[in-house]
Formats: sequence, structure tokens, C-alpha cells
Amino acid sequence: MKGINKNSEPENFIKWKQDYIKLYPSSDYSWSNLKDFDDTDPRKEEILQEYGYVFEKKTLRTSLVAEQGYICCYCCRRIEDDNSTIIEHFKPKDKKQYPHLIFDYHNLFASCEGVTFEEVDLEQKAYHHCDDFKANNYENKNQGLRLISPIAKNEKGFICEQEFSYDSNGKINAPNPVSNAEFTIKNLNLNNSYLTTRRREAIEFLFDKGDMIDLSQEETEKIFKEWSELKYNEVEKRNEFSPFCNIVLFFLQDYYGVAA
Repeated sequence: MKGINKNSEPENFIKWKQDYIKLYPSSDYSWSNLKDFDDTDPRKEEILQEYGYVFEKKTLRTSLVAEQGYICCYCCRRIEDDNSTIIEHFKPKDKKQYPHLIFDYHNLFASCEGVTFEEVDLEQKAYHHCDDFKANNYENKNQGLRLISPIAKNEKGFICEQEFSYDSNGKINAPNPVSNAEFTIKNLNLNNSYLTTRRREAIEFLFDKGDMIDLSQEETEKIFKEWSELKYNEVEKRNEFSPFCNIVLFFLQDYYGVAA
């Protein structure tokens, strides 16, 4: 994971929540009422005429994806502002759990769709992780464990950037087997072979295919800054983080002693 700095929620999302009872007078708060309208849908024009704006689900997704720098809130792989990206409720929107957080912007993130297909031994293999694997598994109350939030902080900074460590094979490790970190790894399936391979490739890309090269302090600090900050993509016209930057930043800190 990489810590996420949440931006202010879209103004029209705030308005939409305030107008919800008027828009849907016969409905309790329901995620299904936040949707996209087809341009030919007469309801879209009616809402625009009556309220002066139309808020759509895709607008919320755009905001979430942009503030995350186009990487998944959990695994840090590249995501796009399209239907392949899921608007993720960190604390489940299930009516028995956290229904009051259904439209809470600080409980919403952009996740990859959580199923990755790759050819293995001439056959398509599916890897399930992140949103798809998590389902409603946010906490284990009996053990006092819960997922680590990508926005949670303590006096040292983002907790998710402190609790996980990585090895050179791309595996994520937790400080101990009974911990929030281990619970997070298992319930998001972050150590499946697809993700570990992609993380290992990110390290190899930086360190010349696994060979740790000698760098000066100035050079390592420059590289750390490049991987920790948003970079402008001239082709896509957007600011983005590099996929799997989390593991690269860990190794720069752990191996070279670069300060965050």
C-alpha cells in the first residue's frame, strides 16, 4: 500500500447527498441510486432543470482515481478512470455493518477490479485480489484485527507505509503473524503470484534487474523523490504515481537508508 492524501470531496457530491431525500423520496440510502445516466435518459434532463446539476457515479470515480495518482488503493497496480476500476467501500456498505458510511467520502477509494487474468502454461489463470477478494472482510472482532486503511496515520506518517515490509522476490511481509498487517495481506490476497511478480519486476527495473548498484546519497534521494511524487504523464495529460512505487520506496529506504 501507499498512503493516500484525500482531497476535498466533489462539491456536487456534497449537494447530491443533501438533495438525496428529494431526489429519491421513496428510498432509503442506497448505493444503487448513485449511477451514470445515458444522455438520452429523460430523467437526467429533469434533474438538471430542477436542481441545476446532475451528479453521476463516474464523476466520483474520477475524483478518487486522480487523488490516488492512478494506482489501486490496495495493491498499487495501474488503474484507469473507466469501468474496470471499482469504487471501493473500505468499511463495507452492508446494512448490517457500516450503512452510515455508504456515502462517506473518506470511506471511499478507487480499487482495481481485483481479478487479473494471465496465461500460465498455455492456460488462462485468474488471480483474485483487492476488491474482489476482500468482499465484506474488513475486521475480525474476535481477534481484534482489521484491515489497515490507506489513509490512517500516526505521529510517524501513514501506518500502511510502516507496517509492511517487502523482500526482493516481491513478497509482502507483516511484523508478526497475528497483526493488522498480516490480516490485511491475507484478506486482500496481496501475495498472489501475479502481484509478487509485478512487484519484483518493479525492483528489477530500478536496480538493473536485481543487481544492487552503488549510488551516491544525492542520487538515491533524487530517485526516491521521483518515485514518491506524482509525475505528469504527457501522453495521458494527468498526474500519476508509478505502479508498485510502494515496494521501490521501501527498498530505497531499507537498502540505501533514504529518509522518507
